This record gives sequence, C-alpha cells and structure tokens, in this order.
Amino acid sequence: MSSNEGLVVRRSSVRVPQLTEKLLLTTILLLFLLLHGLAGAMLKSTKAGDSATSVQDMRDMALRLHD
Repeated sequence: MSSNEGLVVRRSSVRVPQLTEKLLLTTILLLFLLLHGLAGAMLKSTKAGDSATSVQDMRDMALRLHD
C-alpha cells in the first residue's frame, strides 16, 4: 500500500463521524420541530372551557387543603 492510499483511508474515516453527527443533530431538530408543532396543534384544538381542572375544582381542592 502506498502512502497516498493510507492518507485516503484516514481522511474518509474522519468524515464519517462528522456526517453521523450532522445527521443526528438534524434528526433531533426535526423531531423537536414535529413535537413542537403537534403540541401547538393540540393546544389550539382545546377550548378554554375544556381545561383539565376547572376553577370550581381548584376551589374545592384549596378548601380541602385548609381543613
């Protein structure tokens, strides 16, 4: 094997981790944006009166805490 072939192998092995890191970061970014969009759509689709805990429920819980 000549010295040029050894350099080519070394250069190509250095590029693989860089591509893998970029691919990983791109995948994470895309998943974050997808989840962020889904969360926004879910929040927009719920109505103000459809909250998980109503005001009356909050008052009842507060009164129970003080008893």
